[in-house]
Amino acid sequence: MAAELKDVTERIDSLEQTIGRLEARITALEEGHIASPSVQDEALADHSKQPKQSLPERLLSLAGKTDALPRLATTCFILVVALALRTATDNEMLNQQLGTMIGMVYAAGLIMNGWYLYGRQGSQSPVFITWGTILFCMVVVETQAHFKALPPIPAYFILMAMGACLAIVSHLYKKGLPVIIGTIGMCLAGMAIDYPNPIFTYLAPLILFANGLAFFASHIRSCSWLRWFVLGVTILVAQVWSMKLGIYLIDDQVPPSLLAENFFFPVIGLFTFGFVLSSYYGVRRSGTDKLTRFDNAVPTVAAIWAYMSCHYVLSRGGESFFLLGLFGLLAAGLHYLLVFALYRRGIEGTPGAMTLTLAGTAWAALCMPQLLGGMVGGAMLLSLLAFGLILVSEHLENRGVRWSGYLLQVYSAVGLLSALYNEPQGKQLLLTVISTGVVALVGLYLFIWCRKRPVREGPRQFAGIDRKDRLAVLILFSGLLAGFFQARALLHWGLHQLPGNQLDAFICLQSVLINSAIAVFIVLAWRGKNREMRNIAVLVTLIAAAKVFMIDMLSAKGMPLVVSVLSFGLVASVESFVLTRWQKLEESDSSAGEEPVKVPCFSRRLCFRTWSFSMKNAPSCLTWGSLSRISFIRYFEVN
Repeated sequence: MAAELKDVTERIDSLEQTIGRLEARITALEEGHIASPSVQDEALADHSKQPKQSLPERLLSLAGKTDALPRLATTCFILVVALALRTATDNEMLNQQLGTMIGMVYAAGLIMNGWYLYGRQGSQSPVFITWGTILFCMVVVETQAHFKALPPIPAYFILMAMGACLAIVSHLYKKGLPVIIGTIGMCLAGMAIDYPNPIFTYLAPLILFANGLAFFASHIRSCSWLRWFVLGVTILVAQVWSMKLGIYLIDDQVPPSLLAENFFFPVIGLFTFGFVLSSYYGVRRSGTDKLTRFDNAVPTVAAIWAYMSCHYVLSRGGESFFLLGLFGLLAAGLHYLLVFALYRRGIEGTPGAMTLTLAGTAWAALCMPQLLGGMVGGAMLLSLLAFGLILVSEHLENRGVRWSGYLLQVYSAVGLLSALYNEPQGKQLLLTVISTGVVALVGLYLFIWCRKRPVREGPRQFAGIDRKDRLAVLILFSGLLAGFFQARALLHWGLHQLPGNQLDAFICLQSVLINSAIAVFIVLAWRGKNREMRNIAVLVTLIAAAKVFMIDMLSAKGMPLVVSVLSFGLVASVESFVLTRWQKLEESDSSAGEEPVKVPCFSRRLCFRTWSFSMKNAPSCLTWGSLSRISFIRYFEVN
């Protein structure tokens, strides 16, 4: 006490000196002048003359300020009583039922005492709340798991009542500790009951209630991370549930009643719906402010997690995915309706639209192929959906929705790649041709549309991100990729109409298709003076070079290989000439006062070296290559 009194006296003296200096400075300011440097130096000297505390004294002072020692003493006394009760119960000095009741009453009394101390702003309130919650959870788990003195169903409800009580304490006094320790304890104790075979029909409501408490506490300071913890617990419980179901379903066995197979899909849907609504409420609550990371991410995370869990159980049981695809599309429609509701608020940029649009897009991308029985048919509808999203983004004034459309269009093209790589014609040639054609046309049209309509600023969280809309190049690549697979399917069908093995021809003619597209692209770029198309043509040239010299050379032989190398040599010469003329044109523009844009020198060197290499590997076609190059040069000179 003497040390604390001395410390308080020194702090009061220092505070009086500081107040005196501030009063003198205020008086000087009112008189129109500031204290001279000598006065300031004198004040600093007085402050420096104060005795410095040593490290042990500072530690003791810190311990006194934080009430560390009194709290540590309180902890020891609480644990002594708890250990005494446990020892008496283990040694059969107390009946198990009586010991359990006394232990639960003791832990509940600690919680109530902490509640009372919070009302009086007592420094010991966190200690009673924390240890009361820990002891309460331990008593419930020990009583149910070891002593079997408490049925599991009442144990779950007792834990939920404890969590609700602590949430009320946090709400009344705006303190985060009670709801944090209560929610975490409730989740961990609930998973420990009947481990490793919990009753999921009662554990699921407990986890759902924990999510509600975490959402309730999100407005309290330093409690936002609690929602992430409960989300992780939710996903963990659902994954364990699905894996246990899968163990029985894969062997055509009937799962036991504890696994509650009939409740699995409704519970997953309820969790997902709750996450979406919580995010939607967070969007509306934030208004024009920046959204929390949890509200931004949880709809998409919930969509992917719910789909994977349901898909796993259905695949293990050998069931159809049609209903999963149907409900997934309904979920996507719900997300888009919520986006429309956000648009009706009339806030500029429609904050939160990207969050829900991305989640709805994830549902559509994952479930559309399941509904239609394959990616080939699904890619066509997904591409049309991407087209609609990009058009709607112009009205929403939200570039995030536009990026969602980009992502969906690219996903459609990649889906075609995975579906048609090993089966060029797909299951039905007509469907393959139509689907790839739609994806190709949508990609090319959207690229032109996006270049005519630059992105708007939108919400401030996207400020400074991709202002030049360079991501639109991805949808152009998706269109080119889909067009290539359409031509590839027709090529495969045509070659199969010919007798003999046409594998070498199929491999090499794909290179001819790519090289032809490069030639058309570079000519269009030249005629339209489009530098972006020119750069894309150069990039595709690198891909074509890898295809010709790393795949065709090792996989094919004979005349098809000659045609493949020759076609690349021709397109290399065309590209070389165009890039050279382009450079000269820009140099002339530079001399006229315009700023030139340099063409990469490596592109011209690549074209000339590729031409020489192709001529060495196809000497019989040298004459035709030279004539083609001369004709092309004369065409440009005339035009």
